[in-house]
Amino acid sequence: QFELGKYLRQRYDGFLSRKYLPYEIVVRSTSYNRAIMSASANMAGLFEPEGDQIWNQGLRWQPVPVQVVPKEDDPVG
Repeated sequence: QFELGKYLRQRYDGFLSRKYLPYEIVVRSTSYNRAIMSASANMAGLFEPEGDQIWNQGLRWQPVPVQVVPKEDDPVG
């Protein structure tokens, strides 16, 4: 998923901002742990921190929220 996120960055660079902007993208996942982890890994590849979003020099990761819908309320799952 991380590599897929990096691919998506290449493909949509210029369409999506390089910095994570909460008004530009919403990430949604089912409530299965594997799906939440996949969404998080994908966003880590897509939105590698730059400039003022680097909060730890030793960790090139930008937290991106993942919205999770409980199984019983998920019309897709």
